Parts: sequence; structure tokens; C-alpha cells
Amino acid sequence: MKKKLCLLLCAVLCLFPLGACQGEDLAEGALPQPPGLTVTCGEESVTAALGSFQWEYPQEDGTTVAVVSDAVHPLDREGDLPELAGGSQATLSWDGPAPETVVLCCWPEDAWGDTDREAVEVPVDGDSFPLLAGLHIYEVRAEWPEGQATGSGDASYAFTARGEEGETDVQGPPSLTLVQGEERTEAYRNFLYWEEDGVCVNRTLSAPSGWEVPQLEGGVPVTLEWEREPEEIRLERWPQGVPDEEAQGEDLPWEGSLTPEAGWVYVFYADWEVQDGWGGTGVYAFGAEE
Repeated sequence: MKKKLCLLLCAVLCLFPLGACQGEDLAEGALPQPPGLTVTCGEESVTAALGSFQWEYPQEDGTTVAVVSDAVHPLDREGDLPELAGGSQATLSWDGPAPETVVLCCWPEDAWGDTDREAVEVPVDGDSFPLLAGLHIYEVRAEWPEGQATGSGDASYAFTARGEEGETDVQGPPSLTLVQGEERTEAYRNFLYWEEDGVCVNRTLSAPSGWEVPQLEGGVPVTLEWEREPEEIRLERWPQGVPDEEAQGEDLPWEGSLTPEAGWVYVFYADWEVQDGWGGTGVYAFGAEE
């Protein structure tokens, strides 16, 4: 039904002021759909699968055609997405004009079929990005601004990639000290991906509910002291001691301080933009008890 509605919408858009679907020629250089995307790792490359998109392109007579296409979620496409061979870094290349904005995210292999699973954002440096260790499902969301002769709109693409297993030693992200009254405690520290001196290490972490983390007193405010202040902080909490398959986290607002409740693991995701071969996303955690 959704697909029929999208086709009907496309037909309506084509009938009215935006332009006509049939009987008109493309303007010079115009594309009838978003550019194709190739993902390359070393000597291996795949063509990413085009997903949902909205696209407008000019006709020779000056009118515009709008196309709307809806596709299933990447996590519902098991066995249908191209797979890129292992490596640590990959690049994006476009069969046409590059988009103005690109957002890349991924899910681990066990997320197939779970469209409610939250994705992890992966940093893109120019056209290059790190591959997380093991098999992951990647989604690229791209946007082209209005006014381009080739066309404008937004589109999603999907592919899978198996990043190299194993790690190269890196120091990891800066430390975080938790301050509670006169007590000072170093937070549990890990990372999703980290780059130092051109070496990039990716990790897939289990649910925080089972992590061994320092315990602070519940009901007493906690402030943070960073060895190096991050550019962005996100906060979650997870119930302590719950098996991975049953654990469910929830997002919390971060306003500079936190009063923890007993029975929860609090997790901070701290981002540093990769500059001069240094940066990534650090993960910090602590628990609260009575």
C-alpha cells in the first residue's frame, strides 16, 4: 500500500506545476534520479543499494519533475545488500555531483530485522571513513541543495562491510573524572572508534548493563572533569545487571550535571572531531548504588 501511495504521489506531482512525467526531454546534464554511490576499500568496491529518495530535476522546457520513491529499511534487506570485503578504511565516490551533506551510520550484524535498533554514527572525513570490526550494515544519507542543474533532493543508500578484526594499540580517548562532593572517581573508559597518528581502531561494545564500572552514590549530584573537553556529549542510562538480550537503554538530556539514581549504569558518548590524525568517539560509564 505504501508503494502504491508513493507512485500515486509521484503521478500527482508530475501532472501539476512541477512538470510533466512523459513527453519531455531532460535538461542538459540533468539526472532523473540521485547519483549512484560506489564504496571502495583497497582494490575492492561495491555499488551501494539506492533506498528511499526524493528528487527533482529540470526538463528542457524549464519545468521540473519531482520523483518520490520509498524503500524498505536497510535492516529488512538481509541477503539483498552488497558486501564490501574487509579492511580498516573505505571511501565514497559518486556517479555524478557529490552531495552537500553526507551522514553515515551503521548497525552490527545482530541487528538484522530490528528496525528499532539505534544506529551508531560513523565519522566521514572528506570521502573517507573507518570500517568497524566485523560485519556491519551501513546507511548513507545524502542531500543535494536546490538550484543544481543536475537535480536536487535527498537519498539513502545501503551496503554491508566486514571490517578487519583485531586491533592496533592506541592510547584511546582522554580520561574523565567524576566529581561527587569531595570524592573524585575515574570513569570507565572505552571507545567506539578512535584514531591516533593515522591508526584507526573500531570496537563493537556489548550492552552497558553488564559492564564492570565504578559505583557512585545514588542521589548525589555528579559533575565531570575532562582531561580534554569534547565537542559533543550524549548521555544514556541502562539498568544494571540485565542480560544483553533484555537490556534497553534510554536517552537522557545532558545539562552539565547529573543526579544518578541507584540501579542504573550511566553512559556518556563524547565526540572529538578527527584532526591531525587524532579523534573519535569515547565511551565513559559509571553505576549508582544506594
